[in-house]
Amino acid sequence: MVHSAIAAVVVGSLSQRWARTTLILIGVSLITVALLPANYAGLGLLMVLWLIAGAGQTCVNVSAQTLIADRTPIEFQGRVYGAQFAWSHLWWVFAYPLAGWLGIHFREVEFLYGGLIGLALLALVQLILSPRKHESQLESLWHEHEHFHDGQHQHKHPGILVSEPHIHPHHHTASSSTGNSLP
Repeated sequence: MVHSAIAAVVVGSLSQRWARTTLILIGVSLITVALLPANYAGLGLLMVLWLIAGAGQTCVNVSAQTLIADRTPIEFQGRVYGAQFAWSHLWWVFAYPLAGWLGIHFREVEFLYGGLIGLALLALVQLILSPRKHESQLESLWHEHEHFHDGQHQHKHPGILVSEPHIHPHHHTASSSTGNSLP
């Protein structure tokens, strides 16, 4: 518990300097690397590895929740938090049977192999999902402002009379390399 509270404070201060996605990557790396030597560790080292893994989990959880809060309108946050919770727990369907299989078939190195599998998956996800350096990074912003429809701007809003000015959540995406708004 205490290590999670300390990690949450550290994550809060680091998030002022580093991107939240970087903190998530650091957290995942800490969790995965903490597994590697667990088969060969005594109780003292296991406790240290447990603290490292817990700090990594806190980095992931706090950063992910903050990303959701920053990038999702308030009225949709409950659904997005629920979807994120379901998505993260879906992976338990794969992780628990894999951990059991490793424990049965590789009794002396199950944590090492589990950590290596985690590192391989992390590398794969980074290769597939990380933005390319030559592509522009996109930032998005949800906010509310008065909105009205004219001849060039027509679309429907459920429950809103579009002939009147109205307020609703609005999403802008801007390219950070040019500062221009994208449609």
